[in-house]
Amino acid sequence: MNGSLRFRSGLALVMTAGILSACGTAPPSSPLTREGAAKRAPAHLEISQASETAPRDPMAGLNLTTEQQQQLQAIEQGSSQSGSSDELQRQLLASEIDPLALKGLLKQSETDLAKAVDDMVKVREILTPQQRQMLVKALDQPPQGSASATSADSETQLQAMREQLSLTPAQEQAFKTMNAALQVHQKAQQERMQPAYATFMMSGDTTGVRQALEEANQTMPVDAMVGFYGSLSLSQRRSLLGTEAGNDPQS
Repeated sequence: MNGSLRFRSGLALVMTAGILSACGTAPPSSPLTREGAAKRAPAHLEISQASETAPRDPMAGLNLTTEQQQQLQAIEQGSSQSGSSDELQRQLLASEIDPLALKGLLKQSETDLAKAVDDMVKVREILTPQQRQMLVKALDQPPQGSASATSADSETQLQAMREQLSLTPAQEQAFKTMNAALQVHQKAQQERMQPAYATFMMSGDTTGVRQALEEANQTMPVDAMVGFYGSLSLSQRRSLLGTEAGNDPQS
């Protein structure tokens, strides 16, 4: 979760850092930076954050003090310690992927959801009342980018995947299916999360954001994600995660 204090459907919702990150999943409130999330998560995270999904930083205009920046960084570092993320990586690096186990790992556990809400509360407490109002106003601005820009960015990412993994036609199709599903999910999540987060930021009541996160978690396109990862060979998955043979995480 400062670049943009947004949960990155972020693995996102998944490998996604304690996540919701992930799941982007990308509520406008997580202290995970885009750079940090990208280092921890598989390709679909970066895909779900294409052009249009690489929004302006709503924290940029809050005039955060050095102390506040350090406090937010501490939350980010704490959020990166995710047991679920480690287990997900182990599953993705197994000689054979277990679809049912992978599906379970691509959804957030009760512990992950509770931590996501707790991180939101911590972020709110760090900000002053005026900064909270400024943040809500910034998040209410219409998104930048366009459908054509998002489409072009998706094609660029597909080309990069072709070169990195030497995707077969079937794998390319699985990749496109996952990418499209994640973009639809992220858009719906943002529409769900935006008002809930604004209400929470002003009132401190976590009921709405908790419900929005649970709904996003339940609607994660796990079948499309499992379809893509399951189509890859072990060597391709190692390349995707930047893991050399012999250095795989142990169960």
